[in-house]
Amino acid sequence: MEMTFPPFYAQIKLCILILTFFFIIFSVVKEKYLPMACLIIMSFMPGTHFEFIAKIRFQLLFTLFVAIMIVAKNKIAIIQNINPIHKMLMLFFLVMFISVFQAFSMSASWDYFYRIGTQVIVFYLIIICFCNDKEDIRALLYCYLFIMVWHAHLPIYNYLTGTYSFGHERLGTGGIYHHVGEILSGHVAIANAMTEALPVAYFLFLYEKKILMKIICIIAIVLFLLGIFASGSRGGVIGLAVCSFLFFYKAKRKALAGIIGFVLLVVFLGLNPQYLNWYSSILDGAGADVSASSRITGLRHGIEMCIRRPILGVGIGCYAYARSAWFGWNIWAHNHYGELAGELGLAGLVAWVGFIVACFKMISRYQVKIQMRPDIDSLCKTILDICWCVLIVRLIIGMTTHSLFSFIWYMIGGMLVVVNRCSDIRGVGHQQGDTIH
Repeated sequence: MEMTFPPFYAQIKLCILILTFFFIIFSVVKEKYLPMACLIIMSFMPGTHFEFIAKIRFQLLFTLFVAIMIVAKNKIAIIQNINPIHKMLMLFFLVMFISVFQAFSMSASWDYFYRIGTQVIVFYLIIICFCNDKEDIRALLYCYLFIMVWHAHLPIYNYLTGTYSFGHERLGTGGIYHHVGEILSGHVAIANAMTEALPVAYFLFLYEKKILMKIICIIAIVLFLLGIFASGSRGGVIGLAVCSFLFFYKAKRKALAGIIGFVLLVVFLGLNPQYLNWYSSILDGAGADVSASSRITGLRHGIEMCIRRPILGVGIGCYAYARSAWFGWNIWAHNHYGELAGELGLAGLVAWVGFIVACFKMISRYQVKIQMRPDIDSLCKTILDICWCVLIVRLIIGMTTHSLFSFIWYMIGGMLVVVNRCSDIRGVGHQQGDTIH
């Protein structure tokens, strides 16, 4: 069947490009537009849609523009922040950079770090430098929802119409085709993106008071759920189950939340019996197919790489190269922890664990402060809930995908650094010497 696109697909792409330039230009006046511009550039990848954008090395020019803005706006001091999250991320970025020079393939490692790694580093720095308050973070979160809806609509359209996009995958024995978009290539990538976006839409829905904003969040939630279903990814079902549990845990009216969640689960799994058979293979354990068992193998190979090269691993981006040479299997880890251990060794593990621990410590401390101050700004609580939930979801589904350069990790880290810097609850409990540093 021929590839098809939703109505006005080309026009929407052009509008997104125009919006990107709008954000860049107006960031000179309003700094909050720069993180949104970076998010769209990194996710939308305009060079893949417009040939002239690729020819002018648009992303490199944007990075130079960011460097000029940091100097012009006197943001150097912010980058020297002593926040624990910031310190651990800076250490992690340093480990990634150093690993290049002893990598299994130095040229491949440098190319991977330059093309992908520098993007998330720049994105993180832009967030902490140019998001000045919680409202700036809220605007960034809505921009994130917008770009995730963009990613969802193409595969959903192809799924509903039974046509194909730039790629399609056949899973299971039921002959079900799962159609994927041109940027998020693969059913797992789509499911993970939709799953991690769910908490953002859900908690913003609870926060918003205006009907229009609630409707926007509901539309996003429906599209994300449909995207997970259309993907057919078993990891997506795991992520959805984790989201449901966390939403229930946070809910004030747990009985109602439980009933709604149960109904949604029954509908989700019951729409197609063949899907239920495919999802249930998660429970096969040692008897699982290669698609499932390879995730465990990816973890094991990563640990073995770490044993052979314990300090800095095989180098960022070199997992597949080392795996091919040592284990005769030339594919990625499909496991976040195997990728982390294999590519960055013990140094990378220590820095990464330090980053995650610092994030949860800050969230926990602020949640204690919020309990002491029920009148506190609810937007701060919403941002913390989003970060807490997305972190847990990503850590769990990390067993199903290699996600070291997934920008959501660094977006969360940046948002927490900004909240810590600008929140009005930093001083709560100061008399007891319990302020947050």
